Amino acid sequence: MSANDQQHVFKFRPELSAEQQKALEEEFKSVNVSELNEAFQRVTSGASSYGDGWELAPPRVLDYKTSKEPALTPCCLARTSEVPSEQLSAWRQRGMQMIREGKVAAVVMAGGAGTRFGFDRSKGCLPIGPVSNKPIFQLFAERILRLKELCVSGGGKSAKDVHLPLYVMTSPLNHEDTAGFFKEHNYFGLGENGVRFFAQQVIPAFDMQGNFLLDSKGGLSMSPNGNGNIFQALHDTGMLKEMQSAGIEGMHVFSVDNILCKVTDPLFVGYCSAVNAEVGNKCVEKTSPAEKVGVMCVKKEPWGGKGEAPVEWRESAERDRAFVVEYSELTDYAKNAQLPDGKLLWSAGNIANHYFRVDFVHRVVENRFMNVMYHKAVKKVPYVDINTGERITPTTENAIKLEQFIFDCFPFANRVAGLEVDRLSEFAPVKNPTGTDSPATAVCMMGKLHQKWVESVGGAFAGGVCASEEKDKRFEISPLVSYEGEGLEEYVSQLKDLQLPYHLEKHRN
Repeated sequence: MSANDQQHVFKFRPELSAEQQKALEEEFKSVNVSELNEAFQRVTSGASSYGDGWELAPPRVLDYKTSKEPALTPCCLARTSEVPSEQLSAWRQRGMQMIREGKVAAVVMAGGAGTRFGFDRSKGCLPIGPVSNKPIFQLFAERILRLKELCVSGGGKSAKDVHLPLYVMTSPLNHEDTAGFFKEHNYFGLGENGVRFFAQQVIPAFDMQGNFLLDSKGGLSMSPNGNGNIFQALHDTGMLKEMQSAGIEGMHVFSVDNILCKVTDPLFVGYCSAVNAEVGNKCVEKTSPAEKVGVMCVKKEPWGGKGEAPVEWRESAERDRAFVVEYSELTDYAKNAQLPDGKLLWSAGNIANHYFRVDFVHRVVENRFMNVMYHKAVKKVPYVDINTGERITPTTENAIKLEQFIFDCFPFANRVAGLEVDRLSEFAPVKNPTGTDSPATAVCMMGKLHQKWVESVGGAFAGGVCASEEKDKRFEISPLVSYEGEGLEEYVSQLKDLQLPYHLEKHRN
């Protein structure tokens, strides 16, 4: 058995029908064996994808309180809580203009399945609306519809004339089902031409010695290769070229499992454009040193000369490169280091919410920057024993899956701009069936946020009840009514002495 050519996968070919043989051959041809072998060697040898000797530092925070145009660096961070309202408004209007001109696309990463929830479809199909039970995909689609309305408000242009497409990244495991789900629901008002589907790549799992695993005698054990494959998938399916032809300049790329995601947030889009960032990274402040999220950071190029590095070298940001470092890779110092005010030094928690310029994505693909940049995941994977032909269900971890992470492209960008936003307004992940980051906590967070919106315009709730995940205390405002709390004044008469559960809704035209 050789890890170099992986020809062992054809051992059972004589037992297969002609059709099965052809299917196995086609599946094998779809795999770049040499690249995957190289990637396996890298992740199992302990070689760093980032280079050794680089110094870890936090991103440089942009101080808009003392300067309207703070000095920009290759990796910088703005905190919305520390930016004057007039600057935030300028960024929002800039983003609105870009959306109005059709220069922005939304891209949701939805290649995984909700198996942890006893749900074998894309997680985007999961019913989650606190009262409406709307699926996650519908919440995203309706935010797009509302945003298109806001972009043309008072301008004489119809929302239907605004080109703001939604691209849905699937995997071969759920592609047809996801596309069918949208069709079944009439594309949630976006129209068939307003939603595009493309599948990310699947690759084989390895055994611990570097051999491809068989799922059956006639098939490899295949699984999606991580959200970092999105750029290659956009290219290979023709979607990137489609964006370029349509005049789209930037894409908002986000994970399907955050139900509060502001799809193509004009503030975020406008900020990235204003600071001329090839990549934008929306962050939230970490809640504690123990919170298991990656953090945005800078890795500073090591001094290659003799003796101690000169002061100007150490202070220069020209060679800084942006990274996201996973929690498991952070040193104890990086996890716990604090500023004089008690805030964490490395506080910008990554939430898989990004902006990419289309020309940057094209450059990443054309130069094959990420082709062998994989991370190792050790898993339990059922397989066919190559010696006996018996299918084995392991009880311990037996396999290595290779995964690409989307943020591994950050070092190749000329500028990565982080935007730290309010967690309670923008981040309600659905990752676990129960407990923290579960449907229950996400429903509660959405209800509390929407209750805050209502109270800000003078609304009130009967008995002073607080919205929660409990069935009789749920509260929801349709995205068709409000994108981020705006426009509720016209509903004030309905928002007095509200009895929960309650859903403030508006039907699509």
